[in-house]
Amino acid sequence: VGTMEKRRVAAYARVSTDSEEQLTSYEAQVDYYTRYIQSKSDWKFVGAYTDAGISAVNTIRREGFNRMVADALDGKIDLIGTK
Repeated sequence: VGTMEKRRVAAYARVSTDSEEQLTSYEAQVDYYTRYIQSKSDWKFVGAYTDAGISAVNTIRREGFNRMVADALDGKIDLIGTK
């Protein structure tokens, strides 16, 4: 009997400002996706990638996003959950 490998799933959260309201949203995003991914029996949570206070205009300064993309391209992530 073969076993099916779990899908490796990451979360990505970003907010554009450091305002208290935005940081609350950011924390809520990370918490929600972490718990959601961990609740799936056929998924393995591989981490949360984050960028706070970073504009969406371009990805140059979005270190969390760029690490996530590199890990996905290296075959470490199968699926990404984000808002």
